[in-house]
Amino acid sequence: WRWQREKYVALKINSSSHHSRENAAQAELDILKRIPEADPRHKGFEFVRRPLDSFNLENGLVRHLSLVFEPLREPLWIYRQMFIGDVIPSGVLKILLQMILHGLDYLHPWTQSVRSSTLLWDILEGKKLFKDIHPLKAHEYDELGHLGHISSLLGPPPKELLDKGTRTDLFYDSDGRFKGTNIAPSKFKFEHSIRNLRNEDKRMFIKFVRRMIKWDPEERSTATELLHDPWLYAEWNSMKIELTVRSIRSPKLRMKNAC
Repeated sequence: WRWQREKYVALKINSSSHHSRENAAQAELDILKRIPEADPRHKGFEFVRRPLDSFNLENGLVRHLSLVFEPLREPLWIYRQMFIGDVIPSGVLKILLQMILHGLDYLHPWTQSVRSSTLLWDILEGKKLFKDIHPLKAHEYDELGHLGHISSLLGPPPKELLDKGTRTDLFYDSDGRFKGTNIAPSKFKFEHSIRNLRNEDKRMFIKFVRRMIKWDPEERSTATELLHDPWLYAEWNSMKIELTVRSIRSPKLRMKNAC
């Protein structure tokens, strides 16, 4: 109405070309409605996307379930462009990660271990930890080479994990030895892949990341556990703190995707 204050919202219009997609859209709405009911007093409540409303668009026999959300701020891949070299400084990143982890902690028990740890290289280093393959060039993906890089970082996978695989014999022998040892890069280590951190901050960051990047998903730290990691609260200089406050003070920052 004319006398009401203008308000901008974001719409997600779900496709509904057949019954299964319509059911998936309704399931998404049911989950989104359930999430805010968990514990509004939780610290992570403000960092989780919540629906404002929903409605159906009718087009003949086809119905599109549409979701209404509060508009989010820019994604991190755009936000990082505010900084020199498209790299978010460590001090700013630590606060952003605390927000993300609080959001993930709120989603417990739906979310257990953190799975987006390698994305930290995009944010902190301006590059990917592993070689990126364009979806249209999936045929160029080198499974053996990828496993070689992971093995260089983490060492050999546990035998129990290999025993559960259906394609293990393609990459490992019966004793669990990697068949691509000759192509595994010996110098591909966490220490060599980080240029924008120094000294104790770098050492603590690597320790933080190792808690998330593990062969066995059951051994990866949860968001709750990571929120107690000392690297997130290590001291940084006053310039970074001032920059952080100016950057995220207003409007309210909600991290989409990880939450």
